[in-house]
Amino acid sequence: MKMKLLLFSLIMFLFTSCEKEEGIATNYQVELEGTIHEMGPTIWMYGTHKITYNGKLYALKSSTINLDKYIEKRVTVWGDQVNGYPVDSGPEYIEVKRLVK
Repeated sequence: MKMKLLLFSLIMFLFTSCEKEEGIATNYQVELEGTIHEMGPTIWMYGTHKITYNGKLYALKSSTINLDKYIEKRVTVWGDQVNGYPVDSGPEYIEVKRLVK
């Protein structure tokens, strides 16, 4: 019985340790899943990165997470909409506060 419990604990540790998480878990306005890309030049001039979720583009920024570490990686992000956006026909603007790879 102890061996089964030990094996189960080891397997659970391996599965959970494969996920990288940054930020603090709390309630956020937005949850998005997709691949992070650099923003590049745009007409709307905001956001450092972008993600597409359910066919819709979102501009991203974060003051607490280095989004460059996740370029071309599939992630789930949580955050809040930035007030006053979108502008210039641009996408919604999200302040990323939590990320799971």
